[in-house]
Amino acid sequence: MTNSLCKINVSHALKPNDLQCFPLFFIVLMFLVVVNASPVMAQAPKIKDVFDKNVPTFDPIDREEFDAMSTEIHATPGGDPDLSFKVSIPKDWDSSQNLQQNNISLSHHLLTEIISYKSKPRLEIPRSFFTIRALELEQDITADQWFFRHVLSNAYNLEGISVVHDRRLEALYVEVDMENTFVVYTLVMVNGAKLIVVDYKIPAEKWGEMRGFVQKSLRGFTLLNQDDRIIGDMLDYQFLDISTVSYPQDWELKAIPIRSIDRMQIQVNSILKSDQKETIKGQVDVMLVSNYSMESLRSEISNIQAELRKKGFLIGDEIDEYEDARYHEDVEFGFVKIYEATNAKTNLLKYEIWTAVLALENYFYFLTLTTPHRDTDYFVWSQNTGAFQAMLQRVRLQDKENFVIKN
Repeated sequence: MTNSLCKINVSHALKPNDLQCFPLFFIVLMFLVVVNASPVMAQAPKIKDVFDKNVPTFDPIDREEFDAMSTEIHATPGGDPDLSFKVSIPKDWDSSQNLQQNNISLSHHLLTEIISYKSKPRLEIPRSFFTIRALELEQDITADQWFFRHVLSNAYNLEGISVVHDRRLEALYVEVDMENTFVVYTLVMVNGAKLIVVDYKIPAEKWGEMRGFVQKSLRGFTLLNQDDRIIGDMLDYQFLDISTVSYPQDWELKAIPIRSIDRMQIQVNSILKSDQKETIKGQVDVMLVSNYSMESLRSEISNIQAELRKKGFLIGDEIDEYEDARYHEDVEFGFVKIYEATNAKTNLLKYEIWTAVLALENYFYFLTLTTPHRDTDYFVWSQNTGAFQAMLQRVRLQDKENFVIKN
């Protein structure tokens, strides 16, 4: 991260001069965030640009040296299988906690510390810390969606982020605590209804010698009971005796009369209700089309975009392809395309259009999400895309009670 006064690069060991200039940079960063803040956070830079930095791969530490420096921990905090883990940490670090403590109560909003280790006290240099925190999820969300919101809320000086997959990511940032500067290497995981955050917090003066160990330790962190279930209550809608799609319980269903079994359609909306009016925050159109009644996938997608244009949307370029989508085992293949859009009826506000195509036997599903752009309102965008991803996992043939999700 660079400014006109100094440069801090956590890819290398930090130097004393770096530490002298960093607090001033952090104060300036915080000032800019506060001055530009809005109810949905200041997001002048594009979200993808802010987080477009990979965590560097540091010089590896060999296995013999790592084993000599570390001790392996196996624990199930609170007796909760979703929190059961194993990890190797420095062998001389202390913990005042009982790793098998009972009755851990997790919040839905704030991270709760469940494990904490710290290095031995040293003269002049603060201690290093290893912590595990967790919270209870209320809705299905990916690790990167949660972490991006977390970073925006806390104004971290992010140095790198690497998304391993939708339920695991690594990140690196710099934190100023009073007069001390720390490098924080974080692992974020989603497991069942739990979100788990694992941190190494290392004084900047020790980062150069510790970074190889820290990276190897976190990349070896393992949850012992993987749980991929969908979070949040879902309601089912059945297209006759053909197939079923599920949608979030707090979204409202608008059923469209069936005129032909070759083409059936519903719409679900996320609605913000106030005393005066109702505002649609997100919308998913679901269409089931017989492959005997369509010309091609390209023509169907063109028809979907034509309907959006009738509603005032100007469809722009494809900006991404969501490659981490997971589907029910009934789905033969699927893909998701993401487009930018504006709407002349809403003062040219920016939107995203997510179009998913799923093949099931003799039918194709077309699911289209319309959501505020991630740069317009990241919080609403993450809620909508999380709901959309949960819907994709629950598209299946009729009378399927046991759900198997393909990675």
